[in-house]
Amino acid sequence: MFKKEDKKDREVRGDAISSSGETSQRVIFTGLFEQPLKTVFFKMQGKDLLLCIFSGGIRGERKLRTFTGKNRPLNEVLLCGTIIGVNGLDSWFLDARFKEGFGERTNDMITRKSKREIEKMQAAGDVLVKCHKEIAKMIKPGITTMEIDAFAEKFLADHGATPEQKGFSGYPYATCASVNDEICHGFPREEELVEGDIVTIDMVVNLNGGLADSAWTYKVGKLDEKGEKLLNVTKQSLYKGIEQARPGNRLGDIGHAIQTYAEGEGFSVVRDFTGHGIGPTLHEEPHIPHFGLPNKGTRLKEGMVITIEPMINEGSWHSKMDANNWTARTVDQGRSAQYEHTVVITKDGPMLTTDQDQ
Repeated sequence: MFKKEDKKDREVRGDAISSSGETSQRVIFTGLFEQPLKTVFFKMQGKDLLLCIFSGGIRGERKLRTFTGKNRPLNEVLLCGTIIGVNGLDSWFLDARFKEGFGERTNDMITRKSKREIEKMQAAGDVLVKCHKEIAKMIKPGITTMEIDAFAEKFLADHGATPEQKGFSGYPYATCASVNDEICHGFPREEELVEGDIVTIDMVVNLNGGLADSAWTYKVGKLDEKGEKLLNVTKQSLYKGIEQARPGNRLGDIGHAIQTYAEGEGFSVVRDFTGHGIGPTLHEEPHIPHFGLPNKGTRLKEGMVITIEPMINEGSWHSKMDANNWTARTVDQGRSAQYEHTVVITKDGPMLTTDQDQ
């Protein structure tokens, strides 16, 4: 498929973390970069990997996700995803940045926010929290997620804000609305919610350039005992991760805290989607896996702003993609829940810009 003389070599340094948490090491990806973004040929530890690249989400085996953030050059693409069972390897989370020519992923790409920037992000978070609290009052049998989406967009407009995710890589709605076995990026729709459903509403608010990102899973009417436990464990997993978001700790400390707690309660942790840095664009480095090993990965520093957003499943952690190329759902029809906060790393510990308890 590739002729070396027709393409320029690319080399990118990145992290590879075994999804089982058993292995964590630094690797170098070398390969051929083809425009337009269609395919990339990787060599990893001497093994050849052929990966297909699409925009808008994980597509399953041997596939990577691409992001082109707002105000980011089109020839600079952030790749993040999972390779499942390639050449006998474990599942690997990849995090690498490709640019035209040679590029190296370093911690220099992680921005640390000023006091003024954090204040703007807090203001956006205040609007987002108010919107979520109003949505919580709306959740009942008979409502549609399209009604919720329309409400959220109007609410933001009335408060001088905009839905940052609308239009991002072509995403068409102000919110993501993921029901039951949908893990994330569910499309709002006209189908009515029914008693016993769970629905995750995820939104990103832009207020005068400040961003805030938060997802919350709501129960519709009365929920069965297992569903109640799923929601409770997912929420507690989020706060277990947040406890580790302190200067001097590492990203692996966050993921390890989430993984050990959720799996200890009998649930699984989604590997294909992660938290991320945020501000000034929607998706910034670093990526925040919700699994991993303690004392591994990038060290957290004061001024970093990240999202922690574990997606926890009843059954298998594996996902599959809907035909819309956005919505990910569980492979076994088990339910999935998610809670997310935007977290500022401060010298005094984690600060939540999207805290609903204040």
